[in-house]
Amino acid sequence: MDRRGLSQRLGRIAYPLSLAVYCSSWTFFGGVGTAATRGWDYLAIYLGPALVFLLAPKFLARLVRLAREEGSSSISDFISARYGRSRGTAAIVAGTALLASVPYIALQLRSVTLSFGAIAGVGSSAEVGTFVALLLAVFAILFGARRYEVAGRNPGVVAAIAAESLIKLLCFIVLGVVTVALLVDVPAETLAAPLSRLESGFTWRALTSDFWVRTVLSALAILCLPRQFYVGVIEARGPDAVARARWPFIAYMVVISLLVLPLALAGMTLLPSDAEPDLYVLAVPLQQGENLVALIAFIGGFSAATAMVVVETIALSTMATNDLLAPLLLRRHGEAGEGELGRRMLRVRRVIIAAIVAVALLYGRSLGADLPLASIGLIAFAGVAQFAPALIATVGWNFANHTAARAGLIGGVIVWIYCLLLPSIGESIGPMLAQFTRGWLDPDALLGWRIGSPLVNGTVWSLGVNVALMAGLHVRERHRGTPRSTTSRRSANCGCWLRGSSATARRRRSAWRRPTCVRRSMVPPHARPSG
Repeated sequence: MDRRGLSQRLGRIAYPLSLAVYCSSWTFFGGVGTAATRGWDYLAIYLGPALVFLLAPKFLARLVRLAREEGSSSISDFISARYGRSRGTAAIVAGTALLASVPYIALQLRSVTLSFGAIAGVGSSAEVGTFVALLLAVFAILFGARRYEVAGRNPGVVAAIAAESLIKLLCFIVLGVVTVALLVDVPAETLAAPLSRLESGFTWRALTSDFWVRTVLSALAILCLPRQFYVGVIEARGPDAVARARWPFIAYMVVISLLVLPLALAGMTLLPSDAEPDLYVLAVPLQQGENLVALIAFIGGFSAATAMVVVETIALSTMATNDLLAPLLLRRHGEAGEGELGRRMLRVRRVIIAAIVAVALLYGRSLGADLPLASIGLIAFAGVAQFAPALIATVGWNFANHTAARAGLIGGVIVWIYCLLLPSIGESIGPMLAQFTRGWLDPDALLGWRIGSPLVNGTVWSLGVNVALMAGLHVRERHRGTPRSTTSRRSANCGCWLRGSSATARRRRSAWRRPTCVRRSMVPPHARPSG
């Protein structure tokens, strides 16, 4: 009894800490650089998730409850389940998640490569980047692809992520304390000019549309990022876990966001004007001869990047195998037993993880060397934000029109790719795209309407098209009186064996009642569980 009570108490601590996997190396390095160069915009990355937990705890609790009722293993699985078990919808979500993950993982590779090159004094060469990619891929495969049944709760993963979040927080606190101590010894006249430049980014006039769009994207990311859905929803013990994690997670965001400011000020004060803002966290202690502190900074950033890549690839490989490749594997290897098929899927998942990291490495090399880390991450945020209209509608209002939801997803994703993803590939597709997309096809000003910066323009257009198609088709179907039997029925007892070995999954695997289950129809009769 005591051991079980201790396990429960540790679980209650681990869950809110695991939510901080949101704070990747972008937060560790890029947040400081953004604060130094763009002022308020840095705060948006922390403000969005904090507002979601502060203002929408009932929505989050309902999301967890519905995901448990549906037996979901990923965000694509959940959205598919809420829209009639549509295999096409699941494939669209999974494919978009894979695309959106490329910039985000490229961000982790770039930040670790830059920090490793700085602390080792070897620069950020292609060889260093390749070594970092291999290292992160190995970590991801070792921790994220050890078994083929990845659905259901995995307390070991949560505990590991929680430990990483604690390490990351402690490292950041050490950096903040050391930085404040360094600033105390700086003469007031030396500190005046950098402080004035920093303050200029925090005036009311500096609150632009970029800040609000970044805040919205960050709020949607805490719901829609594959790793956040996996940790925050799939790994939740129940709806009550969200309520218990609410204030600890908000406090974590507040502490990190406050510590960013002295680090940014120290970099602006103690380093040359041409120093890389995204490396202030490392460059300040190195410049002051605090090598141990610099090593702590590197460990914190590397830990943040590793946790992000591991959890993200767990979620992505699950979606890719279950929603994209499982039909092919079942057709080709349906004669194999469950164990053999599972081992084949495990090998496929490992290949998928390696492929994701490799594509992210290539994408990162195509980007301009001067592109800030925050800009890379926001492209990914805008991509996964395309899940938000369908997700919020079905959780908040029980919306179930799968035709409208799928149309919105497709339209929003196409606009996101055109306006944000393709132009970001600076050394290859970007310039070529600029030559053929002038006038009303300009991705930065579609139809001749320039809506703020490229980020604001791409976000407004993609989400606008998404919501417009979703709402328009729904209203049109209602006006025509189109039957919605395919959109309103839930396959609550549909439980593909690929989802894991929890008690709920076993009960659902033994039922096999609904003929509408797409995945059941893919399994040969002799391979189906008996019941």
